[in-house]
Amino acid sequence: MAKALFDFKGQKVLITGGASGIGAASARAFAAAGAQVFATGLSADEVEQAKQQPGFESIDVRVLDVRDHEALSALAQSFDRLDVLVHCAGMISQAACLCSIKRSDSATHDVTGGRLRSGFDTRQRGCPRLDRDQFIARRAR
Repeated sequence: MAKALFDFKGQKVLITGGASGIGAASARAFAAAGAQVFATGLSADEVEQAKQQPGFESIDVRVLDVRDHEALSALAQSFDRLDVLVHCAGMISQAACLCSIKRSDSATHDVTGGRLRSGFDTRQRGCPRLDRDQFIARRAR
């Protein structure tokens, strides 16, 4: 594994969508930099697959659907503090893939609305646990 460019020792990092894709790469990078990393995935299968990936040995991976406000609030409340919040959860559906061909406004609204709402909700519910001067990164897939 490459040498970490940053030192996050002692920092608590939550990465929504951290079980796959860009979120998983971010989780591995923060863990390599010494952070205590909590990552989420949409399904139990996705979480189990993430736990088998190299670099995930020290990462706490949990199931979370960021559209579920109660589950999101419960997760945020489970931390005494968060130093970094990275929102990487995204969603795609067959209908969304076809919307560029068929121009389905409802499918486009479901995907884009879900991404926008989940980012806002994650920030809103996670912020009380963030230390005041820390950076919040939002990245949609």
